[in-house]
Amino acid sequence: MLLSALVVIAIVIASGCAVTTVVDNHRRFSPEDARNSIRRNLPIGATEADVTAYLDARGAEHTPIEHEHVADSSAGAHSTERYTIFARFRNVCPHLIPNFVTCDTTVTFYLDSDRGLVDFFAREQFTGP
Repeated sequence: MLLSALVVIAIVIASGCAVTTVVDNHRRFSPEDARNSIRRNLPIGATEADVTAYLDARGAEHTPIEHEHVADSSAGAHSTERYTIFARFRNVCPHLIPNFVTCDTTVTFYLDSDRGLVDFFAREQFTGP
């Protein structure tokens, strides 16, 4: 009796994992996928409008552009102006524990004082219940 119950539980878990894998592969957008896509679609120097259009077209949540002064050690006591846009692609990474842990890909875009793209950083961010 116990053995048959364990077999049933194993089948249910395996079925859930198979369904989750199909869904995850369909929605997958890992940080590496993000980096490759951004490099193809947003060249260095792309405008703020280009970045937000790219994010909107892909359904990403994102902040408006944010302004900050960054201390620049090479410029002595001067600071450098920099702009950032933070973006989140929700629940797009494959995960091992379905329905308990979600994985988002987050991207930070760095723009210069002319609001042209100079760099970006993509990473996974895990959240739980």
